[in-house]
Amino acid sequence: MSRSKRSEIVAELTEAELKAQPDPRGYTAKEKGDALEVLSISDRIRTIDDAFRFGGYDAAIWQVHASECKAYQCCIKNADKRPEVVQLWAIKLTLRRKVSKGIETAAGELIERMRKWSPKPNRKPARAAARKTDPHMLEVSVFDAHFGKLAWKPETGNNYDLEIAERVYLDAVRQLADDAKGFMLERILFPIGQDFFHIDNLESKTTGGTPQDADGRYGKIMVAGTMACVKAIDHLLELAPVKLIWVPGNHDRTSSYHLGMFLWAWYRNNPRVEIDMTRTQTGRRYEQYGPVVIGFAHGDMIRHEKLPAVMMHEARDLMATSRTLEIHLGHLHKSQEMVYRNTDTHAGGIRVRVLPSLSGTDKWHYDQGYVGTARAAEAYLWSKRRGYVAHFSANVSE
Repeated sequence: MSRSKRSEIVAELTEAELKAQPDPRGYTAKEKGDALEVLSISDRIRTIDDAFRFGGYDAAIWQVHASECKAYQCCIKNADKRPEVVQLWAIKLTLRRKVSKGIETAAGELIERMRKWSPKPNRKPARAAARKTDPHMLEVSVFDAHFGKLAWKPETGNNYDLEIAERVYLDAVRQLADDAKGFMLERILFPIGQDFFHIDNLESKTTGGTPQDADGRYGKIMVAGTMACVKAIDHLLELAPVKLIWVPGNHDRTSSYHLGMFLWAWYRNNPRVEIDMTRTQTGRRYEQYGPVVIGFAHGDMIRHEKLPAVMMHEARDLMATSRTLEIHLGHLHKSQEMVYRNTDTHAGGIRVRVLPSLSGTDKWHYDQGYVGTARAAEAYLWSKRRGYVAHFSANVSE
């Protein structure tokens, strides 16, 4: 075979190889759920670490689950369009998320919303009416909002979702604050938790693992609830300084803790906001104002008739100078009041109040016959001199 014929055959074979295998250099990434499949073919990206760095992946979010690296030679056309043999490396990576995409997306959305919201602290409380000179504390106890609960009217007799939850929650806070504007408010006590959230994890379950009907993913619920809580606090700050205390519920022991820590970070430079995130195993809390001691618990951990004796033991130092003793609970989604008297306690005894809920009825409660309870939120007005003055109710009419 002549030399020219051999050259012609080599050129034809080279051209066929190039047509069958287009430009082999490239970098692709395909996301599948919480996994990412990366393929790199390059003469510059030669190691697993090179491929990870080239993609710009955050090691705090992604980790290498599986990898494969091969080196081979390939014939390509050079700048002069002549065949040239080059050394290439083919790298395959499978990356897995350390952090769920839903949580990452929700965190980013929450930060973006906060950047837009970002109100300046109001350091000048509203001027109180001159005729009310006695300092007061307003306790705004909006219990059992259950952000994230999903209810469909044809199935449960009422609708309830994130949009409805935010509307009724903020309407209740504004109404209760308006009712107390005629008094000189020295401070506002605002408990958080108390089943503020309906679910506690990515599986849409409560803290104890009970599955729930939820309106969307965990991250979406956290964003909506957190923003509603911020707006509520900002509205209350127009009246007086606000103290938040954390009272975990049986649905949101973890998620409400994260809510409280976020609020602490958000308001850390605002001298008119105090946040007490003291963590206890039982979730019981006690607050004193003038002659009043108020105990808080969710109401799911201990029988209600035992709570006065528990309060006498746990808050005995506060009770020595107090004459009004109350315990405020949630959990049962209804109003209830009991007075316990003992010859060893104050003459008035200890009053236990079960406060109502704002949330609608879900399918499980509807099937069990827990229907017809009035939906409401309550606020209590305490005088620094006289103790209990009044309480207000914000009712849900829909």
